[in-house]
Amino acid sequence: MKRTQRVSIAALGMVLGVVGQAVAADWNVTLLEPSGAGQSKALGAYGGVQCGYANFGMQGEALLWAGSPTGYYNISTGRGWTSAAANAISGDQVVISATVGMGRGFLFKLSDESLTDLTGTNPSVGMQGVHGDTNTQVGSGMGSMMMGIMMMFHGTAGSAVDLTPPGWVSAAAVGCSSTYQVGNGFQGFMGFGRPFITYGTAPSYVDLTPSGATSAAVAGCDETNQVGGVLWPSAGMGHACMWSGTAASVIDLHPSFATSSSAVACWNGVQVGNYVPSSGGFGHAVVWTGSAATAEDLHQYVTSQLGAQYIQTEVTGIDPITYDIVGVAYTTDGMFMIPHAIMWSPAAPNCPADFNHDSFVNGDDYDGFASLFEMGDLGADFNNDGFVNGDDYDLFAEHFDAGC
Repeated sequence: MKRTQRVSIAALGMVLGVVGQAVAADWNVTLLEPSGAGQSKALGAYGGVQCGYANFGMQGEALLWAGSPTGYYNISTGRGWTSAAANAISGDQVVISATVGMGRGFLFKLSDESLTDLTGTNPSVGMQGVHGDTNTQVGSGMGSMMMGIMMMFHGTAGSAVDLTPPGWVSAAAVGCSSTYQVGNGFQGFMGFGRPFITYGTAPSYVDLTPSGATSAAVAGCDETNQVGGVLWPSAGMGHACMWSGTAASVIDLHPSFATSSSAVACWNGVQVGNYVPSSGGFGHAVVWTGSAATAEDLHQYVTSQLGAQYIQTEVTGIDPITYDIVGVAYTTDGMFMIPHAIMWSPAAPNCPADFNHDSFVNGDDYDGFASLFEMGDLGADFNNDGFVNGDDYDLFAEHFDAGC
């Protein structure tokens, strides 16, 4: 049974544009699953709007949320789709994979609620990534011999470009930035998976597979970095990794407390992913800020705030505007794992160095303070003594260097 929309597209649009800057010390967790849904997943986020799907019957319906389980918009309503999921969002663009006989890929726009079928003449298309500012969408289609191909679009089915590296037997897209696209593929029928970047054409590809790796995969990207996982024979299990455009640039993010790990998304120095604890048990969500030593377990916030019935957590994406992290928390029903859409939101720290009061301490706070300090503005009177001088600068710098 279809569910009607609970919020308007206009209401969702008003959420866009909330500003955040970095990772916080603590996180607030929100269960996004709507009432009446049997299961759900949040798969992406942008500007305070989250995308994913929920099952109200046997099949998934593509949803947009505005930060709560009651504030959602059902894109599937009236479409005649057997099942669908909103896989990624950027700006006012949402890409959807739906089943209508075979798989079909769609572009939905919040600004005018338009829906464009990107499938064209390809037998089956699934969408995975979007960059709204450049009107770029990426996904996967079916090529010769029923093998997958990596595809790029610019708003229409007719704009489709095959980005599968020359000579490779198959490929699939996972995301894109304003200038490049990322995916995974196989060079031969007997080979292992290889991550790569393309710059708008198939011949432009760059193989990201690190030296000595048994296999590797990329899962997401921002404007400068790519994240995923690498299996080195010496490691035994997969390690979360980050690249900056070349195979040699790989950085191992594997936490010291993990048996295996993988990174799935990143933005502006923050990486998110999942790991299996070395102590055993189910997978946990994790966040990093550039190195293995910075890994923080996000699962703890779910169990403490939502309850111990959520035995596994999984990250799927990060909001590049608000730095909200979206994903899934699992409960069990007999032998089955049941997914529930959730979101981690940065909690506001009580921190004097948060000069612009955006809940984060970073270069924006330093620049804001320095600008007022140079002008002698009382807004830079950090110690509240009625003067702007070196005492204010020294005190601010002390808190800034301490991260609070």
